[in-house]
Amino acid sequence: MSKGQKVYLLTDGCYSDYHVVGVYSTKQAAEEVRVLIDSEDASVAECPLDELKPIPDGFSLWRVEMGRDGTVLAAEQLAERVAERPSFGVWERYERGVPVQDSAYLQGWVLARDQEHAIKITNEKRAQIIAENNWHVGYQEPPTEEP
Repeated sequence: MSKGQKVYLLTDGCYSDYHVVGVYSTKQAAEEVRVLIDSEDASVAECPLDELKPIPDGFSLWRVEMGRDGTVLAAEQLAERVAERPSFGVWERYERGVPVQDSAYLQGWVLARDQEHAIKITNEKRAQIIAENNWHVGYQEPPTEEP
């Protein structure tokens, strides 16, 4: 495979049950299998091959958790030096293995200059997800390009 090509990961489960079901050369093939396994946790993610890039100078990788109302639940600078492409998902909190009612929160992995910038990026995405009526547990947005 040459640079610029993509594969499609089919994943299923959540938390400790999260796993890769298969890797496919086309999105259509991955979607066909996703339909066959008939699981609400199954999702397809497009992944570029051979695209590990260093984090741009002046940026760091951050993980931000935010409530629907914009409350920052966590903002953590990560030590990785290889850039994950920014991504977002809506999850729910668990206590002793049981989902907590009305606990949905947005988790974002973003490249940002500092904590304030990371929170701003995540808050803008939170507003967009709500405006597009996508705020529900299990929502995942495909990774986007770097800043």
